[in-house]
Amino acid sequence: SVDLTAVNSLDKVAKTAGGASYQIFEIFFEPRTTALADILYRIDGVDVYKATDFTYTSATEMQIAVALKNGGGTAEVLLLDYVGAAQLR
Repeated sequence: SVDLTAVNSLDKVAKTAGGASYQIFEIFFEPRTTALADILYRIDGVDVYKATDFTYTSATEMQIAVALKNGGGTAEVLLLDYVGAAQLR
């Protein structure tokens, strides 16, 4: 995991969690070999982080999931309109 501070973000703008407006999160997985891939993360169409040389060895690393971490004593709420996944062969 990585904190999307201004230093770590590709667009040099810090990203914070939460807020009242909806956002679009995208993840692009680009295999380079049978075991290594690059992963590009976007928020609202803006490239914010790229992980290179990510090692993947099974289908577990390619499954889609939506989760929420409850970091305190109050319940957190995840509002989600849709989730999609696509693959080109």
